[in-house]
Amino acid sequence: MKNIGNKAKNLIWLKENGFPIPDFLIVDPRDIIANYDEIKNCSDLSSVKWIEENIDKYLKFKGKEVAFRTSSFLEDTEKHSFAGLYETFLNITLTKNNFKKYIFLCIRGLFSEKVISYFKINNFDTSKLGCSIIIQEMFYPTFSGVAFMYEKDKDSKLVYSKGFCKKIVDGGNANSVQIDNISDDFKSINYSKELLDCLKKVYKLKGCPQDIEWGISDKYFCFLQTRNITKDIIFRDEKFEIYDCTNISESYPGITLPLTYSFINYLYSKVYISFLSIFGIRGVIRYKDVFDNMLGYIDGRVYYNIANWYNFLKILPGYKYNKEFFEAMLVPKKNIKSEKEKKFKTPFFINFFILVKLFFKLFFYKNDHQEFIKKFNHKYEQHKEKNLSKMSNKDIFNYYERLRDSFLDDWKIPIMNDFRLMVFHGLLKKISREDTLNEMMSGFAKDQYFEIIREISKLSSIVNCNNELKSIFSQKDNKKIYDGIMKGDGVDIVNFREKLHFYLNNFYYRRPGELKLESDDIGDNPEMIISLIKSYPKEIKNKKKKLKISNPFIRLIAEKTRDAIRNREIFRAKRAMVFGVAKDCFITIAHNFKSSDIIEEKKDIFFLNTEEIKSIINRNTADNYYKELIKQRKRKIDEYKFVIWPDRIKIYEYGKKRVVLDDTIEIKDNLKGLPVSQGVFRGRALVLEKFRTDVDYKDKILVTYQTDPGWSIVFPLLKGVILERGNTLSHASILSREMEIPSIVKVKNAVSMLKDGQLIELNGNNGEIKIIKE
Repeated sequence: MKNIGNKAKNLIWLKENGFPIPDFLIVDPRDIIANYDEIKNCSDLSSVKWIEENIDKYLKFKGKEVAFRTSSFLEDTEKHSFAGLYETFLNITLTKNNFKKYIFLCIRGLFSEKVISYFKINNFDTSKLGCSIIIQEMFYPTFSGVAFMYEKDKDSKLVYSKGFCKKIVDGGNANSVQIDNISDDFKSINYSKELLDCLKKVYKLKGCPQDIEWGISDKYFCFLQTRNITKDIIFRDEKFEIYDCTNISESYPGITLPLTYSFINYLYSKVYISFLSIFGIRGVIRYKDVFDNMLGYIDGRVYYNIANWYNFLKILPGYKYNKEFFEAMLVPKKNIKSEKEKKFKTPFFINFFILVKLFFKLFFYKNDHQEFIKKFNHKYEQHKEKNLSKMSNKDIFNYYERLRDSFLDDWKIPIMNDFRLMVFHGLLKKISREDTLNEMMSGFAKDQYFEIIREISKLSSIVNCNNELKSIFSQKDNKKIYDGIMKGDGVDIVNFREKLHFYLNNFYYRRPGELKLESDDIGDNPEMIISLIKSYPKEIKNKKKKLKISNPFIRLIAEKTRDAIRNREIFRAKRAMVFGVAKDCFITIAHNFKSSDIIEEKKDIFFLNTEEIKSIINRNTADNYYKELIKQRKRKIDEYKFVIWPDRIKIYEYGKKRVVLDDTIEIKDNLKGLPVSQGVFRGRALVLEKFRTDVDYKDKILVTYQTDPGWSIVFPLLKGVILERGNTLSHASILSREMEIPSIVKVKNAVSMLKDGQLIELNGNNGEIKIIKE
């Protein structure tokens, strides 16, 4: 084979120069595929015509675990690395079937969207696309990483992590050290000195900067590949951005689609400017860059651009204390060090007047709250009477923008309440004992604060008191139950149907994922409510009583904290309603777009952002462009779903490339977390990666990544809650305390370490979780 690609050539070079490397072989695809020139048009594996008699010689590692890598003819050249464009398949047990499957996938990867785009950008001839495939024995490292080697040690850097390094450049767990300043942690790793010597030797022999993948096990180290660095990758500590999911992941877990992100990015930009207007702070335009970049959108995930949240706090007086209170409330994965920060300078006399207003709003807030609720309810009722289907797309979008900005202008009141909560919670944490903090913040629940739960409970009580309804609900199939209620003509069934319709019409916006416009409404899946009605307890009681506090100052701060939490829960419901209003508008527009053949289905609108929708309506662009754009974004989203992103990332930019490092503090996988609601319970784990309607929640210990307020509807059924994320002020923590459900948050890897149906014991007093042997 004349051309095997530089990736394969570099492996041969490493082997010939005596560097440790896992055994490998190189496959010529033309030697095993008769219709190789047609393979880019093959839709699946069955279309490939294999030369069976030539395959056996490539099964050297049969039965062993191997990696498949594409070595493109044009990869790793002097000017273009193609780094990250081709997929690597790890931990594949080599069988003849797997050989065919992954050879096919490697070749198909040559013609992926991102490769073709790269070719077009760099004016390459796509007819030159070709490759060999590397099959390499798996090496299982204790630590692995990438070395960027230059002539000077001060410019050279190691990026490393535990386990495999495959996803380091795309956001895997990673640490970084300069070659001229190796940390003691790295020095303590076996064979680290020998590795460093060999890395320098590779650079010396190659004579140019190198990008080297390596791994270290308990017994030895090896290189996995090396390539010439085509552009300088100089990491400078001052040129990076930090993104932290903190509590944003409670509302936007996993993938969030473009329409939702463009909507919330605008919201975050506007509401905090509105909040500053309360204190008469002028010249807000100076901070435009801060407010326009409160969030980050990285491969479909929503993060806080954490530095700008600290910058926002600096605009207000008392930054030293606000910073401490902010960190206690949001619990970022790491705290920013004060000595490295630049503060916005505000004249003393202005700070004094801001402080006076701030103090007044902290303690005298009730009238603002009541006025906000009154105005909000009036606007929302007016919206419900609006017939959007009779309006043109342009009128709907203009209406959406007016109503959105009207809601946001008033949203300074909920933000002020969040600020009150931050301050009073921070004070309470400082002046009270840690073991009583959670109890001091609970005991406020009343009917209106968890209305969505009580309305389902009322429906359940009606069913339990009526034999005809009992008979219908005795069926296992929830869809048949729903159909029976919709078709029944008995008086009791008709009355129940009206109450069910009332619930669906008034609470459709409260559902898991309620702050994602793309999430299904309850009305889209009414069988879910049927399932809950069947299982709900007969009566929901507020068991929680306020803790008696003798110290008058602590009692005052605890009461103000509870008041802020209570208001926050009300505002969370109103926030979901705002998202419901926006969704009403966009879904109506989507219906019209589909009818005009601008999009193929209504849900496609969620793959566009608000500005693109506006451009379509105003005829500023060609409509047929958007169908292809939506298809591209769908493909990207499907790719993003399988990439695991860390909770906190640091992004270094260099040229057109970026390196994404995990900046999260390592926490041991010890099944222990932050206790947020007292109590001990032993029972079966219900392990979920996302909310599901087809499982039985009754008397289970819910184990999942995080919950948003839409999960409230299942809490009355639970006996315990374990979450990987969250803090003492998360909605799940608040609800658990009010309903006396033992709960623990911040349990690293709980979803992967606990098994569904496993008997476990949850201790909400100390945060410990035990697996019970049966």
